[in-house]
Amino acid sequence: MIAFVTDELPRPGTAGHLALNHAIIDWLQQEGFAVTILLTGSRLAWPVQRYTKARVMGPHVTQLGPYLGALSPLTALGISLRRPAAARPSQCRRGTRQFPQPF
Repeated sequence: MIAFVTDELPRPGTAGHLALNHAIIDWLQQEGFAVTILLTGSRLAWPVQRYTKARVMGPHVTQLGPYLGALSPLTALGISLRRPAAARPSQCRRGTRQFPQPF
């Protein structure tokens, strides 16, 4: 068994480090290793989501079968509030461009 420690769930098609971690876990599983992801934080995409790549453990998450969820209501609320803020980055960037740059 191999423990893979990370702060965010590995998944393909996203940021480079997440895709690389997903590929490494996939390769380890193809080599016959059982992989457990030790998630150090609660950086989930949704408060409850389906994740079948590997077993996941961590202080803020729980896994029931293929479903992974935030362990506490406060953590679930934080994840839920993060989604709308991340959905509109272009509007946030536009707002910051109105202010003069110091240099």
